[in-house]
Amino acid sequence: MSFVSFTVPQYQREESYFAPLAGLTADPGTELNFALVPYHPAEQAAGTTGDQVRLIDAALAASAGGRRDWGVCTECGMGRVNTGDVPALLDLHRQIIAAP
Repeated sequence: MSFVSFTVPQYQREESYFAPLAGLTADPGTELNFALVPYHPAEQAAGTTGDQVRLIDAALAASAGGRRDWGVCTECGMGRVNTGDVPALLDLHRQIIAAP
């Protein structure tokens, strides 16, 4: 299986940033992951992640392959995160995936 991770800056909620996904032609077996898990969630404007999810879904629905499932990740992995912050980041992963 192949996967690709797309960087999404914590503040980003402009449709133009996500619009190029409509031209995505990745193999259906390629797992798509978007960096929606903010390292500093308290610094992110309320509703940003929800907007990001909506914009990703809309752009992928317009792509050649149509709507597809995708996952979330942090922007640059968790290798440099303080050990004590890992549980909260994992909880954020779950919350984003579980949101309607």
